[in-house]
Amino acid sequence: VTANKVTTRNMWRLPSDVGGARGGLAVMARWAFACRGLVRAWLASPTRETRRQPSAELRAAVARDLDAVLVHEHDDEATLMASVVGLEAQLLNVVGAYNYYCRFKQEDGSTPLGTLRRLEAQDPMKLLPPPLPSDYVDDSLWQTGNDAADQSAWLGHGYYWKHGSGEMDKDNAFSDFDVVEDRFCRLTKAEVLVADRELLRANFTECAGMSDEQVDLWLLDQAAYISEGQVSRMQLGGDMHDLLDVTNVADFVDASRRKAGLRQKGGGRAAAFLVDSAYAFDPSTGAAHARALDVKGVGTSRLQPVCEPRACGFLPLADALKEYAFERLIAKFAPTVRYYAIIDCGFGFRADAVNPATGYRGDRCALLLRQRQSRCVTAHDEVVFYSVVRQGVLGTQFDTVRRALFAHGVSSEQLPRTLLLRGPSDDSGDLSGEWNVQADAPLTHLLDFSHFYVLPCSPLPSAWRMSEAAVKAALQLGAEHLGVFGDPALCTLAFGTPDLAQARAAYEEMRPALQQRTGETGRVGDRKPAHSWSWFLETDDSVAATWALHATPADAAQLPSLLAEWLQF
Repeated sequence: VTANKVTTRNMWRLPSDVGGARGGLAVMARWAFACRGLVRAWLASPTRETRRQPSAELRAAVARDLDAVLVHEHDDEATLMASVVGLEAQLLNVVGAYNYYCRFKQEDGSTPLGTLRRLEAQDPMKLLPPPLPSDYVDDSLWQTGNDAADQSAWLGHGYYWKHGSGEMDKDNAFSDFDVVEDRFCRLTKAEVLVADRELLRANFTECAGMSDEQVDLWLLDQAAYISEGQVSRMQLGGDMHDLLDVTNVADFVDASRRKAGLRQKGGGRAAAFLVDSAYAFDPSTGAAHARALDVKGVGTSRLQPVCEPRACGFLPLADALKEYAFERLIAKFAPTVRYYAIIDCGFGFRADAVNPATGYRGDRCALLLRQRQSRCVTAHDEVVFYSVVRQGVLGTQFDTVRRALFAHGVSSEQLPRTLLLRGPSDDSGDLSGEWNVQADAPLTHLLDFSHFYVLPCSPLPSAWRMSEAAVKAALQLGAEHLGVFGDPALCTLAFGTPDLAQARAAYEEMRPALQQRTGETGRVGDRKPAHSWSWFLETDDSVAATWALHATPADAAQLPSLLAEWLQF
């Protein structure tokens, strides 16, 4: 996947309306057609049988399966789509074996992250793209339950396509997988609210000569879509129907204009849309060539038929504005996946209806567009969301980024350890505050900014900093879980006394008032609020966060000029 134009040789388009797993299998078949020479050269190469070298029996099986797939090379589109389901086992064997034993094999003396970073350096955007079905590897190799064997089999970086079928659960890492999902439907009343058009012109050659208005129309055509599963939830009988200011879904969604997208494991309510749905393969390397926009807020997958109302699939405009702003802030001192634009969906929650994902009434729905990216899997026995960096990795391979955040008083911890130190310059490397940091596969770019806040001690401009009162309120609301009553310094910050017993007494006295303050957003003393990662996010009263919370679609146009002012440092 590159930022350059896709060559016409061996170029295909993702099917927009085939259903099931056929779209992903068709991509694998196209790869086999284009890259058969690579597979045959690998099968013919001399080798010795080891754990990372194929047996003679496996080589023979791959050769037979490749021949079975190539029989269908000249099928027309409809015939191929009908055939690939019957070829699933053969396709998985050919693509999976080649990738595991050859394409993704680590060179002697190299590290997994080093290999990925070399691949990233070769990318025109210097950003590793999302995997395609042609990047499939059988992940059951490292999920046998034998930890030593699993660690040995694991690729070491998690950059692969996880094939799956049947029902999906995006909230369970073991039931989440990558999929080519079709039948995304066009939003007919969508509007571009904010856009970095210069970045778009730099990343997409066809935008280079476009006016601002033409760039916006191009964005809408490529990315203003919502999933079939989300449309179903919006319709009469769906769990979102009565909450939205939508009487007739057909007034906002054109189900006849469809597009396919890539759903990544760990991607939640996001999908990557290929520009013009086009992709191709380089027969000399096996690499894919395409261009893509990653879009957050496209809704839940139809493959996940049961979703909690809290996982509503929509992205509130307030969250989109704040996340866009924080990406721009953090990009000043750390590498980030850059954000392109915010699109208004044309509808939102009714003024009297509570968004079950946020606890707020009248949320407007939006799409957040960003550069296409991969997502890290930082251990072979990963049990958390795929893109979350584990604490041990955060303190090693990703420590430079964490230290940059710390130095600027920026945190995504449940309890920022800065509060127990002398300030951002006094970094002890303590990770016990429970950071929530998401990154791409090479661990070079931050990719999600919804969990960040800026502490009062930060050297950043005042518009970003929450107040001392907000810090105090967060410590009071989360006192039980945050361990306030075991630390005199935290007791002083939260309750004005280092005496643990007096602090506890003050807490018990104010607890009813605290619960009244938080209302339905959470239960006082819990690990976190009901609708966000930390109590510090819940109490953040910074100028930037407050503006985003109350901004309307009409206000969104102010964001570029506000950022120009807030980023003066």
